[in-house]
Amino acid sequence: MVAAALASGATLPEAAHLANVAAGIVVGKVGTAVAYANELVVALHHEDLTLGESKIVPVDVAAELELRLRRLGNEGSPRMRAANMELFTGLVVSGDAAAEPGFFDGPVTGRGLSAARPVGPSTRVVGRDEPVIIDYTATFQGYTIDMTRVFVCGSLRPELERGMEAALAIQAAVASRLVPGEVPQAIWEASRAMAESAGLGQHFMGPPGDQARFVGHGVGLELDELPVLAPGFTAPLQAGQVVAVEPKFVFPGLGAVGVENSWVVADQGGERLTVLADGAVAV
Repeated sequence: MVAAALASGATLPEAAHLANVAAGIVVGKVGTAVAYANELVVALHHEDLTLGESKIVPVDVAAELELRLRRLGNEGSPRMRAANMELFTGLVVSGDAAAEPGFFDGPVTGRGLSAARPVGPSTRVVGRDEPVIIDYTATFQGYTIDMTRVFVCGSLRPELERGMEAALAIQAAVASRLVPGEVPQAIWEASRAMAESAGLGQHFMGPPGDQARFVGHGVGLELDELPVLAPGFTAPLQAGQVVAVEPKFVFPGLGAVGVENSWVVADQGGERLTVLADGAVAV
């Protein structure tokens, strides 16, 4: 079987896989037997269907994403300025695992793979109609970029949809104010007010009782540079600064939604560096 597959142009892994499928057919028969072409076709089709119905596990998604980023030149985990802050290259978290309090100073932490490092993706299986939030960094020639997108197998529940719409509106308002001379604290206060007006203040930037107090942070040689769009940061923005704006809403028991893009402070408002479409992607 291997020789025949190779002669037909298959790669060695493909030929070995085909031989394995054929062996599985033969062992199910009595006595000396062969695997016929039509049986192979049926078996391979069944295998495709089975794989198509495979469960989605966040840590598997993270591994695939990290592999592809590395092949594109990502230099690895970003440098962090804050004490006791740890992050791999990003987060892939879904459903209620995205809505649990955590040690990481951000709106979403994730369960991680153990209690010793409770941050990032876990082996929890993604459920239908629950959001998967993918918040990832990439570092090239020492400089880091930051972006978040939401995916869903099915459709978002109404309250999550409301949160997504509010996040996009807040992002647009913040981006328009990323001009030299604007005060970060004022941008934070306006963002918080928009969340309250939407009736979602208790879900803004974290689960109730564990909410992060910022809506954006500088990125560059480190992931958490100045300026920070947060209370107490009154030094005016300067042209050329890069800020990751990340309005997010977290709903215990349901999950997290939101968006994040990196922007350059400029005279006409923020100039966007991350270009993937913003809305939640249904798959």
